[in-house]
Amino acid sequence: MRSIGTGLCLIVGIAPWLALATPALADAPPTEHTLQGDFDAASAAFEAGKCAEAEPIFARLAADPRVKPGTLPAAMIALRRGRCRIGEGDTAQGEAWVREGLPVVEHAGPDMVDDAAAGWVALARLAARNYDHDGAVEAYRHVLAMPGQADRLDALLGLAVVTAFDGDGAALPLTDHALTVVAANPAGQGRSRNEAAVRTIRARILMNLGRNDQAFKEAESALTLAGGLTSRISLNDVSLRSDAAAAALLNGKEARARELLAYTGAGRIAQSPFASATVMQVPDCDDTVGMRPEDSAVVEFSIGDDGAVQEAQTVFTRGNFATARAFAAAVRGWAWQPEAVAKLPPFYRALVRVELRCSKGGGGLPGVDVPFKQRILAWAAPLLGGIRGTIQSGSRAADAVRERAAGVQSAGDSVGAGTLLLLAVALDPVARTSHLADIDRATGLLAGADAPRRASADVLRVIHMQSLASLKRGKGGGWSESYQDQLLAAADQPEIAVDALSQDTLRLLALRTRWRKEYSERETQVLRQIADDARLGAESPLRQVALLRLASLSAAAGHRDEAEALFARTGLGEEQCALIGDIPRLRYEGGDSYYPKEALSMGFEGWAREEFDIAANGHTVEPRTVIAYPPFVFVASATAMARSFRYDPSFRPTGKLACSARAETIKFQIPSNH
Repeated sequence: MRSIGTGLCLIVGIAPWLALATPALADAPPTEHTLQGDFDAASAAFEAGKCAEAEPIFARLAADPRVKPGTLPAAMIALRRGRCRIGEGDTAQGEAWVREGLPVVEHAGPDMVDDAAAGWVALARLAARNYDHDGAVEAYRHVLAMPGQADRLDALLGLAVVTAFDGDGAALPLTDHALTVVAANPAGQGRSRNEAAVRTIRARILMNLGRNDQAFKEAESALTLAGGLTSRISLNDVSLRSDAAAAALLNGKEARARELLAYTGAGRIAQSPFASATVMQVPDCDDTVGMRPEDSAVVEFSIGDDGAVQEAQTVFTRGNFATARAFAAAVRGWAWQPEAVAKLPPFYRALVRVELRCSKGGGGLPGVDVPFKQRILAWAAPLLGGIRGTIQSGSRAADAVRERAAGVQSAGDSVGAGTLLLLAVALDPVARTSHLADIDRATGLLAGADAPRRASADVLRVIHMQSLASLKRGKGGGWSESYQDQLLAAADQPEIAVDALSQDTLRLLALRTRWRKEYSERETQVLRQIADDARLGAESPLRQVALLRLASLSAAAGHRDEAEALFARTGLGEEQCALIGDIPRLRYEGGDSYYPKEALSMGFEGWAREEFDIAANGHTVEPRTVIAYPPFVFVASATAMARSFRYDPSFRPTGKLACSARAETIKFQIPSNH
């Protein structure tokens, strides 16, 4: 029977390969590194989970001409090497090697069945990680149909997890079977731990099916088997207690749910950076996949040192697999500044859970810098070659574009290489010191390019220097002048002012930093400069933002005719905020009275992101929580607080909604902790 490790990660036992199974190794002449000795050493390291030690030996064996392609030794080397490579994150190469070795190993007879089954499990897990439901199901079922593998726990539970959202209850019999396998195992061989893992998965399936009473009993049983609530804390404990808390809440046992959450450490991390993510989107509501506004999900994920999410899986949702996949895939795209993540103990970012709902507003409005970045993408598109269809925002995409830039430069296209470097910086949502070096290189390569490209490099430098400076300010450093003053001064520099999109992007970014009750005369003048900049074009989104703000100012001053004329110039409909931007501005956020008393008494901190419409008078309409950390604690309070928000009045000729699906993040912090 295969055992189950911490954090519900299924660990596959490796059956040793019988030496002398083929003449290719048995008849090898003795050398300093014999083939059989090397294979035994690599296999021992592999079985001990030391892939870093095994990989160089496997690579040497794979390159040895005495190991013939298509033989069992070559297949075993490829299979085990591939599984190591998958575990190290190179999933494409790892999968290729596993698939190369599997057919030979699987047909080598009963002595090789465990290795073959382990290879299929690796492919199944990889498919599940990529949210390939059908691929994972097919691979797991293939394992269970192999001789002697019907009782394989990792395959039974892996298949149960993948089918947990199918809604037909077919996942439950798999866990019933798993419990019989665990019961047949002699005591003292991880039986309690394994049974706890099986019952936790049963609890998740039952929650997804709406059988909450049974789910709560299973979760509590799993918790008891794991030792109950103690001061000990491991990733496995966090996962079990979080599941039990979810089941308790669904049964209306709120006090028990908060008690369980208190024993996970969630909401008790000083200076938690989770709310300050650089990228944090939720999927759009979509009836075609059953994702309704009233449905929620709990997603579990981990954060790497680079600030990117490494793994993400949906633990609970009432939707189907497509819904679960959409929530998990959205979280997989989240990213934080590495400096913020560094403040968080590694243990607490190894397993994080958030509560999610879909967005009714398409994820909110694009930022005011989006037209600027879209122009860079348009310049770079003809140079992207085969990676063009795969480019999306994110650090991984930025790395791919950076590699492409090196190739283009080698081919003699300096301007093209510089343009691609600009795109690499624009694609990465996280500000990094290394970006400044990329911008400097791009500036040199673009020396003979047109003025807009050179101005774009200067704008990116200003933005990134300011972003990095804001991080330093948190450590006592920073700039002596205001962020707004620096951006406006940069916008008027001749090398930037020569290009309307570059200049006016910086101007709008500068205006977003001030949350005053009234616009200053200087800010109003900047709005007029943008609105009257004939170089932008009549339908420029930047111009729309400026005109909307000016219309609201005119209406507030009692100049309705002027306000109507300004609004007419935007070309927008009554209920549109703008095509880009982040307006109106928040005037009043509520107060501490919305902090839930139970959370305060138990020392919970956290945050929630609220989505709502904004009426023309600045009042919020139908607020709802779309993200909450920790799950289940602050949702009701955040929604109540959002109802009290007040924004700048936004002029609309007939007084309709000013904006749809605006989002704000509400932080719940105990003053004595900060």
